[in-house]
Amino acid sequence: MLAGCHRTATVKTISSPAPSYAEAPAKGGEHELIQGPFPAQFQATVYEVEALAGRMDGVDAKALEKQAGTAEGLLNALSKVGAARILYRFDQPVNVVSQKLFMGKSEPLVTSTRSTPRGETINSLVYQQIGAAVRLSAPPVKHPAVTVAVELSVMAPTGVEIVPDQKAPSIRTVSTEHQSALEFGQPRVMLAVDSASLDKKGPPMLYVIRYLFSR
Repeated sequence: MLAGCHRTATVKTISSPAPSYAEAPAKGGEHELIQGPFPAQFQATVYEVEALAGRMDGVDAKALEKQAGTAEGLLNALSKVGAARILYRFDQPVNVVSQKLFMGKSEPLVTSTRSTPRGETINSLVYQQIGAAVRLSAPPVKHPAVTVAVELSVMAPTGVEIVPDQKAPSIRTVSTEHQSALEFGQPRVMLAVDSASLDKKGPPMLYVIRYLFSR
């Protein structure tokens, strides 16, 4: 008997590149090629929000960016939408042109259960990778537009009972992508809603990513 199911919500937000205030205009223009990596410090915070009924109106990435001066400030703002928690935090040097990051772990999932002739219960397990994967990409130019792609795998409860008093978890998967001009110190916000949760009796689940680049 299968214990898990996969749900996917995909959101793609593209904003037009704007001139970066962080660097002086380079000789040769903003499309002048650079040699080697483009180093920066990357910070990202991943939030999960169990939204309350009627609290989704007006919730979008642009509105949340105005309240994203700090990671804690955004958490407070999200708490007004519903029960909010931080899932992951990234803070490390990266190569903006091309970098992959991952934070998470393998979780055991019960796929089936059986009883032995002696009455013992034996569970069959598989291990599922749970976590956040971030991919950064940008053209190797002085003033790049950076694409930040995030894929999340999160454990979620279900109503499926595999044995008495034991319900199977599911794996909720979320993908979101954002592109904008590289502006050091400027927080950006990405937002995805688990569309499957909107079709159930349970509350909508929001996944929010706040990120910024610094020198």
